[in-house]
Amino acid sequence: MVSERLDPAWLDPGLQDKIKARLHRSFDVFEGRVKDIESVIDELIEKLDLEPGGKVKWQEASVIVREFKRATFTLERSEYEELLETIKEGVSSVESMVDRNIKMEPERKRRSQGRLIRIAREVSGSVYRALVSSLQCSCSHRLHLGLASRSVDIPHGEADDGVIQRLSFRLAVTFETIDKESINANVSWEEVLVRALPKETICSVTPSGSNPQVTGVKKKLVSFAVTQSSSNTPTGVAQRTATMVVQKTVSSSSPGVGNSMAKLDEHINLCASIRRSQKQKALDCYGMIRDRTPQAPRDFYVYPKQSSSSDGQTWSIVSLREVLERPLLYPHMSYTAKLHLAAMISSSFLQLHQTPWLPDDLCSSNILFLKKGVDVDYEHAFVLRRQPEGGHKASSKANVRTSSTLRSLGILLLELRLGGTLESFRIPYEKSVGDERNPTYDSMVVDRLLDRNDKVGENYALAVRCCVWGDFGRQIDLDNDDFREEMYEKVVALLESDLSRATWSSGERRE
Repeated sequence: MVSERLDPAWLDPGLQDKIKARLHRSFDVFEGRVKDIESVIDELIEKLDLEPGGKVKWQEASVIVREFKRATFTLERSEYEELLETIKEGVSSVESMVDRNIKMEPERKRRSQGRLIRIAREVSGSVYRALVSSLQCSCSHRLHLGLASRSVDIPHGEADDGVIQRLSFRLAVTFETIDKESINANVSWEEVLVRALPKETICSVTPSGSNPQVTGVKKKLVSFAVTQSSSNTPTGVAQRTATMVVQKTVSSSSPGVGNSMAKLDEHINLCASIRRSQKQKALDCYGMIRDRTPQAPRDFYVYPKQSSSSDGQTWSIVSLREVLERPLLYPHMSYTAKLHLAAMISSSFLQLHQTPWLPDDLCSSNILFLKKGVDVDYEHAFVLRRQPEGGHKASSKANVRTSSTLRSLGILLLELRLGGTLESFRIPYEKSVGDERNPTYDSMVVDRLLDRNDKVGENYALAVRCCVWGDFGRQIDLDNDDFREEMYEKVVALLESDLSRATWSSGERRE
């Protein structure tokens, strides 16, 4: 491609998007300079009487020598000096522009992540409202949302709605099926994929048999959970309760689909639609669900996706706190698995804070894993939605609340890394009187553990301290884009950096 300026690969949309993301606002100037250089080269080729692409028109050796000398003499003439100087200046300008943009890329990525976090936060709330609106049934549903650490290149000038079109949500819906030969109800799972429609789109039916194309970026998953049940146990699912698990998509490809269609221009009862699909032909699309917020309504399509997992009726739930308190009862959690979860949880905290999906103070009891037979899936984590249902009400002591929220996140990250609860590491003078936890004592335990435990790692320790002590360069405000960008840089990015140096392998160290 470097030697072939007319190579069609240069026009590949994916490559063009990467170039635009790298050059940001400079892309138009860059493109103009490249076209200027190309124009001058074409003019030079014409003056030298060469074939298209710059190839010479001779074949015989004697002619080659003669014409080479002629070309050398010709190039020395002053009328070509201006063209050659233009090419030289153009190449120098392009190189300088690329170098400058490479140096600015980390700062742009930070701003891009801040914007992506804001968008994901808004859309996740919209998805929740659409799901609640679509579950028009008397069933008792539990909802779980899942997010991954996101890293999406956002070209300069792309509108929010364009970014939203690249966000899609993977759900695994569990609901009761009645066994006629037994009085007990069985819980079944159904995987679906949800993606947002453009706000200006008028819904239309997709031809039968076509596959819905879902664009996105491959990513590792973490899942987050929400409950509408009265049960407060973190270790299991209440009887006769349906459960829904929502996970962000991991691929840019569409799900496997069937050969018939629902009426896509109708808003569906999701529970009823999924139950009906068990007795009918597979659908390409269940239909549409809507966030009916008057100020910002949004529609989503729901697609079926075949589960690649084992029989969902054998699954159960185990909390991170249980794993930390009784490690011998559960599979070992590897070093890399801990880093993976830490990066996912911290990123998801930024994306879900103050949405219906996340509690104010995140702790190890909120983080749940699916237990499939004897195996616990540590790659995917779930977090229960805070109660009560409804919009978040800001505390009258917002700064105090935010500080407590960040401290809880820091403690959770430290517990995860050390493989034990904070209570298990306390010494007598660090214990609170009564049942109330004392933030000062908690901070003392954190500092002591970080100072005396080398295995935590420098980046991980810095991330934990930032959360526990609020070591930021501005006032703590999770509603502020600049603060979220700084927190991403000082917490999430550090954990992701540690994760990038680790690999999933059987030979990794055990702790």
